[in-house]
Amino acid sequence: MADSRQESLREYIARIMKEKGLRVRDIRRRSAGTITESYISEILKGVAANPSIEKLVSLARGLGVEPVELFKVASGGPLGEDESRKLVDRSYAVKVLDMMRSIALSPDLVAIAEELGKLSEKDIEVAHVRLMGLRESRQDRGIE
Repeated sequence: MADSRQESLREYIARIMKEKGLRVRDIRRRSAGTITESYISEILKGVAANPSIEKLVSLARGLGVEPVELFKVASGGPLGEDESRKLVDRSYAVKVLDMMRSIALSPDLVAIAEELGKLSEKDIEVAHVRLMGLRESRQDRGIE
């Protein structure tokens, strides 16, 4: 007989981490530093019980799972396909609009975006890895 109990968010994260051999540090790194190790640990301990959509998206990226899957677990119940699609589409759209606003308001970011637009796909991948490394290095040194 199958267990009908819904897996909690912390149980789900712990299971995925075990299956994939991930540590909290790995999740932070894979999320490009958009979620901190301490916040991940708080979720695993059950202290942070209601993470934001942005944190769930970051956590999903770090775990290497689809955000919709994580949203289903975090919501405590299954979502219909249309509902989960709308949730992902809306959160992604809001995130993109926030980034576009930040870029538009910063001459330096506009210049960086223009340069990125001139790069090949491979060079964009390299630039992304280097930017993540820069951010990680600054975090390791306590510079935010």
